[in-house]
This record gives sequence, structure tokens and C-alpha cells, in this order.
Amino acid sequence: MKFEESMELPVIVVASGVLLPGASLKIPIKSKLNTRTIEQHLTRGGSNYVVIAYKLSTDKIYNVATIAYIEKLFGWTFNSTTNYSLDVIGLHRANIDKLSLPTCRVSKIEDSSERGK
Repeated sequence: MKFEESMELPVIVVASGVLLPGASLKIPIKSKLNTRTIEQHLTRGGSNYVVIAYKLSTDKIYNVATIAYIEKLFGWTFNSTTNYSLDVIGLHRANIDKLSLPTCRVSKIEDSSERGK
């Protein structure tokens, strides 16, 4: 996927840990917001890319996030409740320009090594 200067992607909000470019992370999905994001945008052949945003407090999300590739999406049902887990690989750091959960508009943060190319 070619990353545009600004694009809209689904958001997964995490409360702990940071996903950096090149790193992989398994994210258990526990919140209703993240479950809704997965069901609306990632299942049934939806997007393969997501923004991992970082929650600072109950009502504040940090304005720098990571664009990630979804390597695997696991879903299972237990007692009529569906649970999910994501295996993601960090690709790029990004600024969150506009947050409208469950999606956001992001712009890729340009790495100093990329500027000369």
C-alpha cells in the first residue's frame, strides 16, 4: 500500500505500550470501542491497515500514533460473546490530524532519512 500524505484509517486505542515501526505486537481487544472498530472496519475483508493510538487518560488520546499492518486478526466466541486479538507490525509514525472514532485522519511523520530521497 502506498501511503498518501493524509489518509483515513480505523483506530485501535491502547492504554499501555508503544508500537514502533518495525516492531510487532499482539493486542488483545477488550474495549467496546475497539471491538466496534474491528467489526465495522476490519472483518469481512476490510482494511489491512490500522492506526494504533495511545490513550493518556479516560478522555485524552495522544496526537502521535503508529500506522500498522494487520498480520493476523483472531476472533472467537465464548458464551455468545465474540472476542478479538490483533497481531500487528508497526510501519510508520503518524500525526492524528482529525479523530472521529472509530476512524481518524493521519499524516505520516517523515523520517529524516526519507527526506533526501
